[in-house]
Amino acid sequence: MSARKSFMIQYEVNDACNLRCSHCYHGLKAVKESPITLNRMLSDIQELKQVLGPDYDILILLSGGEVFLRKDLMDLVFKIILEGHATFLLTNGTLVTPDKAEDLLLRGVSLARISFDGGTAEIHDAIRGKGQFDKAIRGVRAFRGAGQKVAISTTLMQGHNDKPEQIRSLFEMARQEGIHKLNFFRMFAQGDAKNEQDYAYRDGKRFKAVLESLWDLAEEYPDLEVILKDPLAKNIERPRPANLNIDVCCYIKRDYISVAASGKVYACRKLEKHVGDLFSDSLANIWQHNQLLDQMDKRRQYMQGKCRTCPINDICQGGCLAASYGQYGELFIPDPACWKEEIPLPAAG
Repeated sequence: MSARKSFMIQYEVNDACNLRCSHCYHGLKAVKESPITLNRMLSDIQELKQVLGPDYDILILLSGGEVFLRKDLMDLVFKIILEGHATFLLTNGTLVTPDKAEDLLLRGVSLARISFDGGTAEIHDAIRGKGQFDKAIRGVRAFRGAGQKVAISTTLMQGHNDKPEQIRSLFEMARQEGIHKLNFFRMFAQGDAKNEQDYAYRDGKRFKAVLESLWDLAEEYPDLEVILKDPLAKNIERPRPANLNIDVCCYIKRDYISVAASGKVYACRKLEKHVGDLFSDSLANIWQHNQLLDQMDKRRQYMQGKCRTCPINDICQGGCLAASYGQYGELFIPDPACWKEEIPLPAAG
């Protein structure tokens, strides 16, 4: 019997939000309710599942904006579960109440992922606004009190929250609040984050040092699961602690696709260049036949610069396309945070 495989679909129920985070990849937030209804999404998902084959399970990540601004959130979750799909939420945690947390658990939500930009109010609130850290902590406690699993998502920002002691505060907070999983991303210059260019990593040695710090902390906190959502983490040449995993945030085409609140389809939601639009196409057709999506999937042969000769390019796949596009406005060029030196092509002879 074939092993079960998972395909994740990120469905933005809105792009409205009660916060205005300075590093947000959304930019202008205007869609209070996605015009791509859940019924339409489920229909497209059914078609896509037929293409993927019987070995695949569909996971649906509900995100925004802020998902708790959708008044029909509980109905959305219930319909997804009735269709047989697992679901989990991405939220800033500030609008969670004990009743909402319990309702979501009863409807089958398997995980709530809450965004924290730091383990202290000083770091977190500098990005999200005064008092938001305490509200998010109350959200964590509401979920935990209902028996819901909670994970943290942290966006690493150069010079703001990436010093070893700052990252340690997240580990300490997670342990104190009974959170067992921490996910780490890095900031890309997209949306509002274009105004925060200093937060983006362009110094490979500095970014490598941040990844090394996460390695050290994972070893120091073996009771916490650490997930590095970055392909460059694959280039760290040291033994990996048992509790540290590298899970590239979007395995482009292979097992992930995203539908934004606008109806546009993205290979990676943090990569600003879209690959289709559900107002003019179906999800299955985009996944099967979009040329740009296919090029991203096979990007090894399209990469430029030092990635063409790098012996480990098959491992990191040229780094993160979202980082390259955010920095240079182009795809298929080396990740600006890569620390590997260029290997010259052999001389013709």
